[in-house]
Amino acid sequence: MICIRLLKLAAIFLKVSADYVRSSLTLKKENIRPFMDRFEQFVNSTITEEQLVPRIFVDSELSFSEINEEFFQFLNKFQPFGPENMSPVFVSRML
Repeated sequence: MICIRLLKLAAIFLKVSADYVRSSLTLKKENIRPFMDRFEQFVNSTITEEQLVPRIFVDSELSFSEINEEFFQFLNKFQPFGPENMSPVFVSRML
């Protein structure tokens, strides 16, 4: 999504490549400042207030006593983690 939006700035890029996992942009040194300025302008014109609030998405709540070697062995069975298999996020409260 971001890559597609960045293509609006493509006039200053020498090379743009992207896939589902990563992207790369190549530009001349003299275009770094113009890119930064245009990027800032783009973000400021498109970002919402909601997007400015940091959020953590928790997959599950665990008691502290559940976090042990057996838990990690079980969790490791789900690897490798990556874009299509994100690492789970857990929370423990009242530590």
